Amino acid sequence: MPNSSVSATDMLHFYTTAIMPVLEYAVAWPAWHNSLNTEQSCRIESVQKRALKIIYGPGDYSDICTKQGLPTLASRRIEICTSFFNNSVLKKNSCLHYLMPRPRGEEAEKLRRPCHLFHRLPEPLDFSNLI
Repeated sequence: MPNSSVSATDMLHFYTTAIMPVLEYAVAWPAWHNSLNTEQSCRIESVQKRALKIIYGPGDYSDICTKQGLPTLASRRIEICTSFFNNSVLKKNSCLHYLMPRPRGEEAEKLRRPCHLFHRLPEPLDFSNLI
């Protein structure tokens, strides 16, 4: 904001501490992440685009995010969900760990046929000598 006495750094700090957590809380909880459709995701992202436009003026959204080290809200949702999964499901002492399938051992790998066998067609059978 060129007419404002508040610096862009202070406004960005306010956005990242007061507004961005509310946006993340509303949609980043892993239970809601996959239920967002594209329009809802774009509308949420537009709040951050508008805030950055107010702070830095017109410019490319992804360039401003990269320059300021600010992730897009979509990438932040993916990061939060991945972190939740890694910390709440994959850890052996987690109450959700029992939902994961057991890791396959070498025996399961030995049962699989090599991929090159699937690409080779079998020889045609000759039934002419049976008649």
